[in-house]
Amino acid sequence: FNEKRALRIVADTALTSFYCYAFFIKISGYALFSKLDQNLSQVWQKIFQGEPYDYSFVLSPNDLYLYFLKRDSGNLLMYELDASTGLATKMVTRSSTTVYTSSQIFVTPDSNNIYITVYLSQGQVCKWTRGTSIIDCYFFQGIASVPQIVIPINNDEIIMTALETESNNLNNYRLNITNNGACIWRSSISCVSSDC
Repeated sequence: FNEKRALRIVADTALTSFYCYAFFIKISGYALFSKLDQNLSQVWQKIFQGEPYDYSFVLSPNDLYLYFLKRDSGNLLMYELDASTGLATKMVTRSSTTVYTSSQIFVTPDSNNIYITVYLSQGQVCKWTRGTSIIDCYFFQGIASVPQIVIPINNDEIIMTALETESNNLNNYRLNITNNGACIWRSSISCVSSDC
């Protein structure tokens, strides 16, 4: 494998055991997901064919599921894995005619909503709710980079941070996702690139 792309150490809710989830991407066209216990013994390992895969993945707050992304020229795919077995339990697709250049993934505290930030000529935030088969995406004018941080407040609202590459401002937004991404408030911080 060419390099380690994502590594996260998490504990179960009882804090009785610790697990390490690692995501590797092979140049020749497949990805490997591994779960290791606190002794670095392998619990499971899964291989996924095709590329490119994004290095971003997230564990649900209830420790039951892992979510990661794959993208190509026509689709953004989100996989849901059973954290105990590594088996894929869900795959949801968002179709597009343009390549998504970068993306990240976030999960709400109640584990029911998954937020994905992507960049497709402008910043977007996408939302998937467990039990559905649709990823809804919302465009935001003037965001010249992929949103870097999403903090879900509830099922309707999020706080999002994005860097505007042209103005070099770091913008924070509070958005109502259920109202077509309507902006509730916005704050802007001017900074030099070395600070952001």
